[in-house]
Amino acid sequence: MNLHSVMVMTTLFLCGEGNGASSSYPIEGGPSSHPVIPGAVMHLFPRYGYLSLSMRVVPRNDTQNWIFLEPSKEVFLPSTVRIQQQSFTSNDNSLPLHNEFHIDLCEDVQQLVQAYFRRFNIEALDKPWHAFAGGWRTPSLAKYFGLDPVFVQGDYRYMLVRVLMVRSAGRADPMPNSTVMPNFANNLHSFRVKDYVSSFNFFNDVGTHYISSYLTGNSIYQVFVYDNQGFEAVKRRLSETGWVRSSYMAQLPYLLPLWVKHMGKVMVLNGKQQTVQSIREALTIRFLFSVYPNIFKMHDNAELVRKVEKYLKHEPDGLLGLELKTLDVIFKDQAKRKWFDETLQQTLQLWEVNLR
Repeated sequence: MNLHSVMVMTTLFLCGEGNGASSSYPIEGGPSSHPVIPGAVMHLFPRYGYLSLSMRVVPRNDTQNWIFLEPSKEVFLPSTVRIQQQSFTSNDNSLPLHNEFHIDLCEDVQQLVQAYFRRFNIEALDKPWHAFAGGWRTPSLAKYFGLDPVFVQGDYRYMLVRVLMVRSAGRADPMPNSTVMPNFANNLHSFRVKDYVSSFNFFNDVGTHYISSYLTGNSIYQVFVYDNQGFEAVKRRLSETGWVRSSYMAQLPYLLPLWVKHMGKVMVLNGKQQTVQSIREALTIRFLFSVYPNIFKMHDNAELVRKVEKYLKHEPDGLLGLELKTLDVIFKDQAKRKWFDETLQQTLQLWEVNLR
């Protein structure tokens, strides 16, 4: 089964443009007390399958302002890694809505999870979304996707629609001469080839991956549930020539209920309950005898987009995307690097199998 992705370009109002800036220190775009630090090293295994508990990647029932609580450390010698960061702000420091809807058509709930974590990549993992959501069961799936639990079981299809508001981005690029801080030099020197215990000790004491790049900000999303017949109708309509770039896009909020079996709640990645409720009310559509929230109401509606931006202006950021790369780059001895890669790959494969 294939997961279909459609990026629907629209005429949503874009309030501001980003200005690039480089720094060796993390930029806290929003009021977050625990930002993402590019180049920081982490150990993937302790919370594998449940990284959504330590990274703010889904809505949570708290009022705290953290983004990244996963234990991490500075391993690279700062002078041997290049850090770049970019901040995106509008004139009034609100979050600028990007000018497209991201639409994923998913043939089952596993593809829905995969689509949600499309911007998350973990080197050496075939299914990086498992690291975040491998432990999710029906209650968690229903909660994070805003669905009735009945519709995350059984023979259903899904359409995930998102609008992103990116506040900051960053990346770390180790240089050819990259090396470790003095306090980790002994770990590097004592690493032994063909010794599994040595590998596992290194994973525990130093780490397995470093943060190569990230995106932070906020997002609004909604999931639509279909049976097979309705799903095929939606796919045909979205694939019609000129459909996604024409004035017919404005009809989607009124056409979708003709095929949908269940409309999920409008969800906000990170926002107080009062903010979320205000956004849901702003996106509510009244059509014939129906009243329902619909994310497509923002299409080609600059005034509504501005209103939503203001609601989110003071809300803390969440994590929109993350790339983790393996720490093999610090091994200059090719035999040690090969053994590190082999043992890490084997361990990751075992974890993926265990969470099926």
